[in-house]
Amino acid sequence: MKDGNVISTLDLFDKAYVLLVGAQGNAWQLAANELASTQSLLLKNYRIGADGDLIDANNAWHKIYEITVTGAVLVRPDGHVAWRSKEMADDPKEVLCNVFRSTVLLVDPCNTID
Repeated sequence: MKDGNVISTLDLFDKAYVLLVGAQGNAWQLAANELASTQSLLLKNYRIGADGDLIDANNAWHKIYEITVTGAVLVRPDGHVAWRSKEMADDPKEVLCNVFRSTVLLVDPCNTID
């Protein structure tokens, strides 16, 4: 559910990469926001949970996407899963840099991020 309307996660995938994070995945969102702003990436992110950006009315999203409440899933613009982390990483920013380096072939997405 988004803004009080029932939607499918498929409605989220269009021209941008989408990072979907678990209910306690705030650190993934911070890392994604920083990476998107410093690298001019088309990257949106949503936290899914009772108080998240999106509400999982059936409480099944984490199980369907095979992650814990601290995990994250990166979905390509065509709707295919590009990458997933079942749980929080020690350094989510570095992990996302490496993911984009290998999946989007950025020269060095981490070079300008401290």
